Amino acid sequence: MDYDEDTALTGPETIEARWAYDGPRNREQVTEAAEALYSLVRYLNNATGPGAGSRTLRSAATSYRVVSGMKSGVSAMDQLLGQVAGALAGQADNPSLYDDRRDRSPAIPPARPSTRWPRPGPRSGSS
Repeated sequence: MDYDEDTALTGPETIEARWAYDGPRNREQVTEAAEALYSLVRYLNNATGPGAGSRTLRSAATSYRVVSGMKSGVSAMDQLLGQVAGALAGQADNPSLYDDRRDRSPAIPPARPSTRWPRPGPRSGSS
């Protein structure tokens, strides 16, 4: 597939075209977006790894934009993880859910998800 810079969508436009921020939303779209997150990380791992990285990360400006995009994504993970943990906590007492792996000892109680994620402490050397 040829890349045409004049007609190509930006990353955010591509995501918005597939998963509109304002919805509508359903279970399939949410799981598809989570799976796409992994695929994007996998793509970046490959595109910046040995062989490709010498071409794709040739300039400091490009490296800066990659790191900035990663920083934005990682900083939003706290909210996402908290929301998923809250949903799991609400589902923990659902009697219709069970562990079907059959290899867990009944003496080990099931883990309960935390609704509070630990906050990082101050960095050393910062005031």
